[in-house]
Amino acid sequence: LIVAGAILRAMGDLAGAESCFADAQPTTEAQRQLLANERAMLLWQQGQVAEALKAWEAMESTPVTVFNRAVAHWVAGRADVAEPLFADAANRLPDSSGWAHLAGMAMLMCGKSIDA
Repeated sequence: LIVAGAILRAMGDLAGAESCFADAQPTTEAQRQLLANERAMLLWQQGQVAEALKAWEAMESTPVTVFNRAVAHWVAGRADVAEPLFADAANRLPDSSGWAHLAGMAMLMCGKSIDA
């Protein structure tokens, strides 16, 4: 149900995603973290940016949640807060990950060099 909800969310069916997430019964910590992140993403897509950021900040600091926090701060005009978060996410992801490169590019958009 978590994956189905994520797909529905990505397709723009926010009500369908919300229904899947409400019915999901995660049994592992990884599933609980995935569901929490997907719920935060749903809040974001529903325009509840402050609530999404609050949810990401309450989660364990994984590369995904740190990256999402950085995006939320950057969109809110807080590049000074976003830049070190992007750096943290980039440093925790393998170089083979496209997300690491995306975080590096985001650091540049925040006005910092990747090597800083």
